[in-house]
Amino acid sequence: MHKKNNIQKHFLYFSLFLFFLVIVVSCVPQTPSPSEEFPPTPCPEETLIVPTPFDHSISNKYIIVLVDKSGSYRRYDPLHDYAAESLVLINDVLSKTLSPGDRILVDWIANDKDRDRNKVIFEGEVEEIIDEPLTYDPTPTSPELIPTLAVYGSDIQKDKIREQNEEIEKQNRLRSRGYYCEVYKWNQDAPLINAEEDKEWKRRYENALNGLLPSLNNTINNAITEKNAQETHLYEGLSVASRKFHEPLIQRSYEKYILIIFSDMIDSHRGKDYYLNFDIDLSTVDVLIANYLCLQEYEKCLNQSMLIQDQFLNVYNSNSAAIKFPIETNREILINFIEKGY
Repeated sequence: MHKKNNIQKHFLYFSLFLFFLVIVVSCVPQTPSPSEEFPPTPCPEETLIVPTPFDHSISNKYIIVLVDKSGSYRRYDPLHDYAAESLVLINDVLSKTLSPGDRILVDWIANDKDRDRNKVIFEGEVEEIIDEPLTYDPTPTSPELIPTLAVYGSDIQKDKIREQNEEIEKQNRLRSRGYYCEVYKWNQDAPLINAEEDKEWKRRYENALNGLLPSLNNTINNAITEKNAQETHLYEGLSVASRKFHEPLIQRSYEKYILIIFSDMIDSHRGKDYYLNFDIDLSTVDVLIANYLCLQEYEKCLNQSMLIQDQFLNVYNSNSAAIKFPIETNREILINFIEKGY
């Protein structure tokens, strides 16, 4: 009897031990299998965003500047050398308005006997630069998602299929998260590539201008010291401009053609119809004239300005003809005229 009680007692202890063991094991966190692991994603769900490229469009232009070299306008204002001041002004304006691909010619309106007419104050072209297309990294490819299975059959079969679908959905989420991280990185990198390309463009732009502007500046500074001419051969100057524009206009080499004149617009020949001796065609050319005659002879200036405007528009066929008082022909006016046409 005593032996039987010992056996029952040991069995009870063993049962209690198994019970507590089950409880302890059930409380220990279970390590998921690899297929059940689901790492959190740090990447937001974004669509692919292609940044807007910087605007590097350039409207290239051919600018001719004619400056009256005669001293005739000195009678309007003997205290100023308007020829020299006009050169200083146009030099400053060109440094602000020239772009890659532009062509510039600066010359005197002077007596042919004063200098070799095969030479001009300055003629040159800013180096043209081409805007290369942006090259981004390859865009992320949308992941190929696994389709879930149709649920059918007995309850046991349906439960099994549902379990398979849960695993499929987990795999699809993992693939989508990887894709969204690639998209997020692409969206972060693309603006940096865009900005770097813009920085390179600006560097090439500055290099193109620096290849011409120092020479232009030095040449104009030297021209300022030249003596005044005895006469103004206005129509010869306009004829030279017409010939210079002719071939580029035919070949459509430039988008804009601009003629700027600093003069009292009085030709030394004084002949009313003397211009008929010259073939002057300024078709599609925008013209601005700083009329020295307006320095003092205001009434005469107004009448002359109307005649000049009519002659440029209807005889020389210019695209436009703006006649300005010298006081109006400032830096802002010239920059607006070159850049905007008014």
